[in-house]
Order: sequence, then C-alpha cells, then structure tokens
Amino acid sequence: MAAVAVIQGLVMILSAMTKELWVAYLCYIIFGILYQAMVTVASMEVAKKIEDDCYGLIFGLNTFVALVIQTIWVIVAVTDVGLALGARDQFLVTGGYFIILGMIFLIIALITTTRMGFRVFLKQSLWLPKPVESYTAY
Repeated sequence: MAAVAVIQGLVMILSAMTKELWVAYLCYIIFGILYQAMVTVASMEVAKKIEDDCYGLIFGLNTFVALVIQTIWVIVAVTDVGLALGARDQFLVTGGYFIILGMIFLIIALITTTRMGFRVFLKQSLWLPKPVESYTAY
C-alpha cells in the first residue's frame, strides 16, 4: 500500500505539472486504476477481519467518514471560505497528500516488521504467491 500510495501521489503531481492533455488523461487513468485496486484490497482485508453481521456497520461508517473528510477537503481547498486553490494546485496538494500517506504506510510497515521480528516476517513469505490447490471433480 505504501508503494502504490506514493506512485499515486507522483501521478497526481505529474498530472498537475503537465501541459499535454493526453498525459493528464493517462495519469487520470493510471490513478483511477491504482485507486480502485487499493480500495478493493483494503476492503478485502477489512472484510477478512470482521464478522458477517458487522459488514454494514463497518463499511457504512467507513463511507461516512470518507465523505466527511472529502467535504472538509472541499471546504478548505476549493471554496472561497478556505484557500480557493486552482485546479493545478489542488492536484499538487492531493499528490502531496498521497505521498505523505504512503510514507505513513511505510513507517507503519517498518514498525510492524520490527515488532514482529524480521525472521517471522521472512517465514511468512508474504511476497510469494500462494500455491493453487488442485480441485477434483466428484
């Protein structure tokens, strides 16, 4: 998640700095693909940890908090009450936000790995694909 968040931030900054329309659209597509993939992965990880009867509460609360944060962002960055940033500046700030978020994810991963012990981390082989079990038809 750390690497993808940093890549998303760099793509947003590139999109803000480019003068070419096709580069901006390509950045938009790349950002959208990465964003949707990460939302799916994060939702899957949350869903694995909660009980079946809690899905509505957890994901509903998650969506509500996300909308509150988005509303605050719009008030601060876009409206005249806040900073009234232009489109390029909004992209730059959002790109910086994703880079900072990626750094926070990286720090959390390093702390978790350190606490867990590096040998335990290596034994888990998280980066290796899991073997596919063969299924036989009955």
